[in-house]
Amino acid sequence: MRADSGFFVQELLEYLEARDLGYVIVARCTRHIKAMAASLSHWKEVAGGNYAVSEFSSQLWGRKKPRRSNVVRERVREKKMAVGRKLLGVPGYTFRIL
Repeated sequence: MRADSGFFVQELLEYLEARDLGYVIVARCTRHIKAMAASLSHWKEVAGGNYAVSEFSSQLWGRKKPRRSNVVRERVREKKMAVGRKLLGVPGYTFRIL
């Protein structure tokens, strides 16, 4: 299942996990999540070098267990405009956290 950040609620996560259903939910980008993503130093290049991926695990406040977050870093070409909210202030890149 794929969902937007508004679905990042404990009850839904527990429901999906109890049924062993796979899911990807766009992360709610709190200061903590942004800081974790900004501290990543190991990236794996994919798709011809324009994209790289990394991950971290964190137990957010109010959560019963830690969960994995995947971060996608996209190299932005000069004329391409970034879409969505600016997550991290790294010139030349946009980021998505799932």
